[in-house]
Amino acid sequence: MKKLIVIIALFLGAIAQAQTEADIKNDEAFQQILEKDIAFNVEDNSFQVFYEFQQLVPEEFFNFGEEVSDFREWISSRIDDSGFESVEDAVAKYKTFTDVTNRSRIKGIEIIKEKKKVKEKFDNKELFDKVYREEWEKEMSKFSAKPLE
Repeated sequence: MKKLIVIIALFLGAIAQAQTEADIKNDEAFQQILEKDIAFNVEDNSFQVFYEFQQLVPEEFFNFGEEVSDFREWISSRIDDSGFESVEDAVAKYKTFTDVTNRSRIKGIEIIKEKKKVKEKFDNKELFDKVYREEWEKEMSKFSAKPLE
C-alpha cells in the first residue's frame, strides 16, 4: 500500500512538473529574452547584411579559410567575379559586413547567455528550444530585409 501511495505521489508530482508549450510561451522571462533577441536582429539588420554581402562576394571568400587581411587587394583581382559595382563599393560593403559581424557577435553572446539562464528554469530543454525557435522564426518573418546602404 505504501508503494502505491509513493507511486501515485510521484506520478502526480510529474504531472505537476510537466511543462507545455503554453507554459513556456507565457513565461515572462521567455517573452523578454525573445523580444530582446528579435529587436536586436531587426535593429542591426545583421542577417540581411550577411545575406547581401554573401550574394555579392565571390564564393571563394567564404572558403578561404583565413581572414582576408587586405580585402581591397583581394577583391581587386576578383571584382569581375563579384556582384559589386566597383572595388570601392566592395570595400564599403565589406566594412559594413565586418562592423555588423563584430557587433553582432558581441551582442549575440550576451543574448545567448541570457537565453541560457531562462532555459534553466524549464525541465524540458528540447521543448524550450523548439518553442523558442518557432516563436523566433514566426516573429522574424514579419520583418522584411533592407538593402545595404
